[in-house]
Amino acid sequence: MRVKAFVAMSLALFCLVGSGFAESDDVQTLLKQAKEACERYDGDMTVSCASKAFAKDPESWEARSYLGKGYQRLDQFGKAVKCFDEAIEKFPKEAELYAARGAVYHELKDDAKAIKDVTKAIELSPENLQYICDRCVYNCWAGDEASEKKDLAAASKLGGDRPETYEAEGLVAFHKGQSLLAITLFTKAIELSPGRTRYLLNRACAYEQNRKWDQAIADCSAALEMTPNNPAALVRRSELNSINSKRGAALDDLDQAIRINPSNPKLYYERSLLLTKKKEFQKAIDDLTKAIELREGADKAEGYARRGYIYIDKGEYEKAIDDLNEAINLGYNRISTLHSRAAAYLALKNYDAAIADCSEILSKIPNAGSALSRRGIAYARSGKFASAVDDLTKGTRLFPMIREFYYWLSYANLRLEKYRQAERDYAQKGLAEINSLSHPLSMQYVVEITAGSDFTCYDEIRSDNPWPNEALHCGLKAWKAVQDEDYVYAGFICEKGLEIDPKSDLCYYCRAEIAFKKGKPEAAVEDYSKAIQFKPSVDSYYIARAKTYSSLKKWKEAIADCDSALKIDPKNEEAAAAKKAAEDSLKQKK
Repeated sequence: MRVKAFVAMSLALFCLVGSGFAESDDVQTLLKQAKEACERYDGDMTVSCASKAFAKDPESWEARSYLGKGYQRLDQFGKAVKCFDEAIEKFPKEAELYAARGAVYHELKDDAKAIKDVTKAIELSPENLQYICDRCVYNCWAGDEASEKKDLAAASKLGGDRPETYEAEGLVAFHKGQSLLAITLFTKAIELSPGRTRYLLNRACAYEQNRKWDQAIADCSAALEMTPNNPAALVRRSELNSINSKRGAALDDLDQAIRINPSNPKLYYERSLLLTKKKEFQKAIDDLTKAIELREGADKAEGYARRGYIYIDKGEYEKAIDDLNEAINLGYNRISTLHSRAAAYLALKNYDAAIADCSEILSKIPNAGSALSRRGIAYARSGKFASAVDDLTKGTRLFPMIREFYYWLSYANLRLEKYRQAERDYAQKGLAEINSLSHPLSMQYVVEITAGSDFTCYDEIRSDNPWPNEALHCGLKAWKAVQDEDYVYAGFICEKGLEIDPKSDLCYYCRAEIAFKKGKPEAAVEDYSKAIQFKPSVDSYYIARAKTYSSLKKWKEAIADCDSALKIDPKNEEAAAAKKAAEDSLKQKK
């Protein structure tokens, strides 16, 4: 939510101007137009006007600054940093250049550099309230609470009742998952300065964090009434409409945003996600291809990875492997990409390559469920049944909920002529907590290969539906993505699963995990509670919520959840440890 919530506050651009104007040849007019375009998040127009101003006056630091800000608006951060580097080298005393470069570093999640730059800006302009507020927010994101509080105190002393201060306080509250407080603070900023769209967009993010979708959409619409061609507001509203399954409206907003800013690769990426949800795979691929063209160097990696995922969905595994190779070579999330490439290799019956990818994953994450499963299947399919049994036996011990391990463990033992063990493995799948998971071994095939043996349990359950509940499958994919720390993909899959089944406990659990990992404990508690509501028999849900309550210092609630988990499994060591930690903290508090 860093980019969503931090809607260009650090640029300190305060005026709001209507859209649409004729470009001028006068430098000052061009700079004014660049500023107006930047304030309504129109990156293409900002770059166009700033480039013309720079061509006419290469000594203008403002032209260089707006050129960098325009590239930032277009999500082309490498170009933006380069512009600011060159400008700072030539104009080392201009505070705004350091502040603007710091804003880019913040979006790149390099808060150490962001803090260093904005500190330099404050040294050059110590009375600039916006710069102090910026550093307060950067320190919050960096986890430096002492510096955050010091900056907030300085901001309050310099401008305690000014909108910039309320905005900074709101962003800090938002980052800490205090959405209701953030809404109140952003509202104060809006009341003091009702013409600044970024305050509305920040409040929309806080409303979203609090699951108040209608209010969030209303704030985006209000921003668009003030600046009709505002790509940032269009993108936010599109995301909110997508969450609420209003895909037509979501696509309309993204289409308009792309018409305004056709050079922004992020917009094509966002639209590709929507098109993928609609199963319009070729259009999604076309958008990702465009995004890759607009990116530079390593920034292309995510586009290749996402396009590779879609090729897998389409069954075009060779193309998927080509794209995933590109992503890996460019350094994109190696674990997640290796998982997908292993799946493609498995589908192409290139078992050695699948085994190699899974082995690399397991060397870094020994208990990675997907890798154990895929390597076990690859071993089984390539006739290495003993190795398959080793992997899949470990899988069933680590993840007793997943039926896939039992199917393939049963198959491998069968081929090793361990019929009774195979029978027990297959029967065990009925005890698995999750009821179904996609697997390539059909019941009819199992019955055929066991004909003539005493492997009777297959005949007894051969009428079972072997194919998965789609929402559950989404939940499992999301769960695996969470383990791989691929939170963007995990979130996308969770929303897809909840569209199919609004009562999917696993999707709520995964979404809660994502929220917790992103520092939104209150949102996490809400989703853990949903998971418990729809499936109260899973001890891990209570344990996860207990740990979240502990992070919020709600020790009594944490202890109660641990007790619930221990009622389900009295020998659960994790629940017992979490309970003891919460009890110790509660005693210290007293």
